[in-house]
Order: sequence, then C-alpha cells, then structure tokens
Amino acid sequence: MSKSSALLAKLLIGDNPKIASLPSAYTQLSKLLEQPTSSVSQVAKAVGTDPALTIQLLRLANSAVYGGRSIHTINQAISRLGFARMRELALASTVVRMFRFMPEHLLNMELFWRHSVATGLCAQILGKHHLGLSTESLFVAGLLHDIGSLLICTQEPKIARNLLIQTQNSGELLHHAERRILGTDHADIGAELLARWKVPKGHQIGVGFHHRPMEAPTQVKIACVVHLADIIVSGLSFGSNGEQLVPNLDERAIKMLGVTPSMLLKVIDELNAGYEEVTAALVPKTKVA
Repeated sequence: MSKSSALLAKLLIGDNPKIASLPSAYTQLSKLLEQPTSSVSQVAKAVGTDPALTIQLLRLANSAVYGGRSIHTINQAISRLGFARMRELALASTVVRMFRFMPEHLLNMELFWRHSVATGLCAQILGKHHLGLSTESLFVAGLLHDIGSLLICTQEPKIARNLLIQTQNSGELLHHAERRILGTDHADIGAELLARWKVPKGHQIGVGFHHRPMEAPTQVKIACVVHLADIIVSGLSFGSNGEQLVPNLDERAIKMLGVTPSMLLKVIDELNAGYEEVTAALVPKTKVA
C-alpha cells in the first residue's frame, strides 16, 4: 500500500471505537485461545458470555464442513474444532456482526455476506485439499476480502453511492473506479483495517492483494487463493458484493497454484455442498430485494 493509500485508509477508519478495534469480548477470547495453558472449560466459559457467538459456533461445528452433527455444547465444539480453528471462526463471527447493518441503497448485507462466506469457504476448500495451506487463515481472509467496501460505505456513504452508480452506468470494475476516484481501493483499505486489528499477516495479504495477487510482498499463495476464490464465487453468482462484473483473472495465479480444470470442478462441488450450512450459521437474515 502506498503512503497516500494508507493515509486515506486511516482517515476512513478514524477514531471510531466500533471500527478501529475489535470488540473486547473477542480480544479476551483470542488471548485465552493463544495461551497453551488454557483449558477447554476456560475457553467455553469465555465463549458462553456471548450468546450470539455461542449459537454461531455451535451451528458451524455441526455443519458438514466441520464434521457433521452431534455437537450440543461449546466444550464439544472446541474439542472438535481445536483452539486455532475456534479463534478464526470466532473472528469471522465477530466481524460479520460488527458490520451487520447497512443502508439498503448501498449494499444488501445478506447478499454481501453470502458472497463473502462463499469466497472464504472456496478458499478454504482450495487450501485444504489441493494446496497444503492453513485452511483457517484462508477462510477468514476470503470471508473478509471485501471488508474495505463496508468501511467506505459506513464512513463515506455518498462516495460509496457515487461509485456504485458510476460502475453500474459505465461497466467499470468497482476497484478500478475506486483507484481512479480515491487513489486507493477497498482491498488496500481492508488490509489497513486488519493491520489496525492486529490480525495475522496472512489475512492482511489475502485481503490487500486479492485483485493483484502477484504483487503481494510475501505469502503470495494466500493472495492467489483468495483471488481465485473471489473469481469463482463471482462467476457462480453466490450473493453479491456490489460489483457488476466478474473481476479479471490473473492467469499467473493459476499457474502458481497448479490448479487444473478437474480440480476446479471438485472445489465447486464441495462449495455447493457446504455453502448453505456455513452461510446459515454466520449470515444474519435480511429481506432480499
């Protein structure tokens, strides 16, 4: 990110306590999950202080993606998922709830998060079965890849509306219009927000470079996976992030990952199989126009 882009991102984030840092409940839980001496019962007690998070994590633990039915308590969920995956899913759940409201004329939040969840799940499937990468990091990076768009909408709604109108009329890609008008785009802004939140570098790379993966300074494969997952999900029309077109594919990313057509078909099959359950666990229902 350039200095001017970083400055704009910081101005967008500002000193809004609801955006500039993650909720204290998640922060405390994350610290507990990072401590090797923490017990399952301690973590379960911490999760139990947030009823909404408890429900989401139980639904996720019971989804086919994470092992199927039979989980009834948070203790069982933690045992099935493990501390690392629990921390990532708690982060995902927390962020979705932080940005659950948005004026309908800017973004339909249910459709936005359906697109985001599908991208995270697609990235996870790619990493798990074909690339040997951390599936937890890929899921969260994919889920949050467009979070910069939410920041623009919440902090500068008039600019966000203008961008949407311009891209609808011109057929220009949204992130191209953002760079032309703002001097940066939602990917850069999202990465700056994640840096503020002090989430792992891999998440920041996946978000910040999902439109230009080969420019990532490190962890290029993560950027490539999120890039490819976003394009697959956009092409299949899972939800909507406000973009009118499918983003351009960087074919170098395909070559770096070694993805084949047969591999893509398997990924899409798994995505279709797990998408609705994971979405139902994470995405709040709204009226879809």
